Amino acid sequence: MAEVNPNVNEVNPGETEENPGETEENPGETEENPGETEENPGETEENPDLEENPYLDDYNSSLNDGPVSRTSGVAPLAVHFFADFVDSASGAERIDRYHHYDYTWNFGDTGSGIWGTSGRSKNMAKGANAVHIFEEGGVYNITLTIRNHSGIVGTENYTVTVTDPDSFYNGNTVCVNRSGDNNFSGAPAGALQINSDSISTITQYAKAGNRILFKRGSSWTTAGLDWPSNAGPVTIGAYGTGVNPDALGIYENAPRITVTSGSFLPLGYKQDWRLMDIHFIDASGYTANCVSGSVNMQRQLLLRLKVEGFSSGIGWS
Repeated sequence: MAEVNPNVNEVNPGETEENPGETEENPGETEENPGETEENPGETEENPDLEENPYLDDYNSSLNDGPVSRTSGVAPLAVHFFADFVDSASGAERIDRYHHYDYTWNFGDTGSGIWGTSGRSKNMAKGANAVHIFEEGGVYNITLTIRNHSGIVGTENYTVTVTDPDSFYNGNTVCVNRSGDNNFSGAPAGALQINSDSISTITQYAKAGNRILFKRGSSWTTAGLDWPSNAGPVTIGAYGTGVNPDALGIYENAPRITVTSGSFLPLGYKQDWRLMDIHFIDASGYTANCVSGSVNMQRQLLLRLKVEGFSSGIGWS
């Protein structure tokens, strides 16, 4: 039987804007992004926002060290899966199970659509490890079917509960429009509506449990920004009707943010943040970053971003 490549295939293409997996753009916990260590302790006196953040316990309790990285959270929710059939073995048996069995995941997310690059369903994936982004609220029943040359040898079942973002962020959403434009059509009900040409006046609202949405079809220019450090969840995205999506689902009228220097979003000491549906443009002469970071960056999701002109659009150090 041919070896199964669990990382990159047509059904589960791995590194894409729609399915970033654990990559340079979405590193999870890696050598470059070790999470909480002696050198990177997370909650410290130097970083009191994390220490005192009431969402931290809820965040940590939502993580699962087993075959499912997260069993609950607010949409869009990126979840990493790893077959317990492999993880429960060791030595040569573990290697054999990883390479010589066929793994088919059904995420129970029939409305997730198809990949624009292959036309295959996003609801299915192949390989012992897989990633799926749940973009709608609901309870999802995930099934893994394991086969060898003789047929089905086992199944595994998991449940992921995803909270609708409009419900989760109700009363904690800020919708931003340019000064002088009072058309906030498409803004979620109850959102705080702010007119501002300066994003630096908006960053204060990025508190744990808050969402900031920029109007589609509008543009801003900014130098590098300072954002609060917290354990999330925080979403920075777009509101209004999207038009003319490309093959990756990026809308033609995504909010345009031009960065003149520094970094739009330094992700150090931030956990469970989502940056999505925005078009970033470099106007610095290749010295700015769209997203950067160095320490204590966990569970970051970068989704449907168009990053144009940067020498290092996504940079870690």
